[in-house]
Amino acid sequence: MPARLRVAEPAAVAAALERRDPADIRLLTKHFLALLAESAPGRSVEVRVPPYAAVQAVPGVRHTRGTPPAVVETDAATWLDLATGALAWADAVDQGRVVASGERADLTPYLPLGRAVIASVPTQQLHEAVGDVPGVEVVVWDGHDDPDPRIEVCVPDYRGLHQFERFGELPQLRLVQTQLAGFDGQVELLPDGVTLCNASGVHDDATAEHAVGLTLASLRRIPEAVRGHGSWQRLRDGMRSLADSRVLVLGYGSIGRALAERLLAHRAVVTAVATTARDDDLVGRVHGVEELSGLLPDQHVVVVLLPLGEATRGFVDADLLGRLPDGALVVNVARGGVLDQAAVVAEAGRLRFALVVTDPEPFPYDHPLWSAPDVLITPHVAGGTTAMLPRMSALVRDQLQRYVAGDPPRNVVHPRPSP
Repeated sequence: MPARLRVAEPAAVAAALERRDPADIRLLTKHFLALLAESAPGRSVEVRVPPYAAVQAVPGVRHTRGTPPAVVETDAATWLDLATGALAWADAVDQGRVVASGERADLTPYLPLGRAVIASVPTQQLHEAVGDVPGVEVVVWDGHDDPDPRIEVCVPDYRGLHQFERFGELPQLRLVQTQLAGFDGQVELLPDGVTLCNASGVHDDATAEHAVGLTLASLRRIPEAVRGHGSWQRLRDGMRSLADSRVLVLGYGSIGRALAERLLAHRAVVTAVATTARDDDLVGRVHGVEELSGLLPDQHVVVVLLPLGEATRGFVDADLLGRLPDGALVVNVARGGVLDQAAVVAEAGRLRFALVVTDPEPFPYDHPLWSAPDVLITPHVAGGTTAMLPRMSALVRDQLQRYVAGDPPRNVVHPRPSP
């Protein structure tokens, strides 16, 4: 490819196609000539678009002195129409908008031009939900077969890290969009130069619903009723209503806010705790984590929503649990590693627990928490509802549109964005 020709950035191409002023015409002409030389390397056809540039391309017999290549000559407007698919090659020839000489002077196999971004999703269902995105070819790759090495954007399966372990086979990979809010164990498996985005916002509604469901089931002693199913028996007295209960949301991000909305609708008294204190239009004040120990003794329910990291592993420990009053309920919809499992076993009976996550997963069948009093455990299924597909597909579609346009992606967790 001549040094003066180069493939332009997607954002620059999109803007130039929109404006089409003289400078844009020059950029686009050279851009599409460069794409032709890149996609059909060879020297059997010389494509001329005066006064801007010319390029030799198309595989075939290389011309020698006295045997010039086939020649295609056209104006810039026609070339751009051909390159973008607005005009078919045969129509351009019939209308006299292209002068072509030589047996290989037919560019039909190479038009329209455009280097589509290759993006992978793990299921056909997600592929269909995402739909068509201009400038993107979406393929299905679940990590079990050999991947397309052209993949630039990957949406991996959320059930494990097996696709992360194969990212070394994707030399063009630039962006990974996960289907989870948490990203523990993922950053370490990323190749250099790859951006990682989480699914913040996708699971807010479903996870908040699950947290409310666990809370209501535990407070109303539904597990006790299930164990006694088939016989009419009176449940223990003193069931607590969620109404008027003091509920502390530990980790007030987007899921925490979605949970607070639902708790307030149940007339609970909500206290929010995050890394730093701030004002909030929903709960009034978000307390800083340094205030947590003083807040715990007054709570009836604590819902844990902390992300798992070095600073939060085992954060809910014996000291924290010891500050809660007798009969308080701890609901964990974060990550199993946020709770000190030994401390939970020690406090079971004095406190109640409802867990949708454990450490490890799956939970060992002989773990003492299975038989501990007032402990409710469900599989890790809080986000896996009918709400996931429409929200996840909308996020993927938006991220792909941003990628093609050269705009910054949403929900970047690595590398950390500058404050």
